[in-house]
Amino acid sequence: MQLPKIATSAVVLLVMFLASSVEGRELSQIQSAGKIKIGSSTTSPGFLYKNGTVRAGFAVDLVNILSSQMKIKKVDWLEASTTDALFKGIDSGSFDVILDAKLPPPRYNVNISVSVACTGGVILGRPGGPTKEAQLRGKRIAVAEKTQYAAYARNLPFQKNVVVFDTPDQALLAFLNGSVDVLVLDRLEALTMYKRVGPTKLQVSPVLWNEEIHFVMPHTSDAFRDAIDAALAKTMANGSYANLSKKYFSEDIRCSDG
Repeated sequence: MQLPKIATSAVVLLVMFLASSVEGRELSQIQSAGKIKIGSSTTSPGFLYKNGTVRAGFAVDLVNILSSQMKIKKVDWLEASTTDALFKGIDSGSFDVILDAKLPPPRYNVNISVSVACTGGVILGRPGGPTKEAQLRGKRIAVAEKTQYAAYARNLPFQKNVVVFDTPDQALLAFLNGSVDVLVLDRLEALTMYKRVGPTKLQVSPVLWNEEIHFVMPHTSDAFRDAIDAALAKTMANGSYANLSKKYFSEDIRCSDG
């Protein structure tokens, strides 16, 4: 049977794409080279940020632990300008792995590790304040503009007052001044604010929805993915992960089984 021209073109394009992708390095090759190349394109408070020109945060400390377990001597954090550039870097071999808290759902032609952490939307309020969506009815809700949290708040199916700010820090200041009742924002950002301001003034709700963070690597890197998964499992089992979480966020940020 002859394929229609459109279907034939799609097959040819897929074959060309797969042929142009560089096979990812496996663990033994990374160990021999002496370093792992990790790509990211965004920062996230507490999780991955810049201290001057140096990358810092939970992700950096976690990767250092995992690399030591996998007998990798050096970690190179490399920055991409966009998420598209991250995926192109995986395809070209510029990165061995991607770790980025704001990465969109991975494409079909990559491997992903078990979850590294869970973020998602939360309610940041005063102790005893709202912790569930229904309790936002009639509230003054602060959000940062051009975020999924602004869209979420606007689409709540009941009366509310959505107040939009340029940044989450501006929204937090308005909250502390009493201009708004709650913030809706990213879990990791909320936990960083909570750690900075303290439990006498702030309360962080359970996640309204989960967003898992994973290591992303080339689709050919099965053994490397398995090694990362094993190292993560060991780190979570021996208490190192929980200690790191509490250092940066005051609570464990792994994904719960439920």
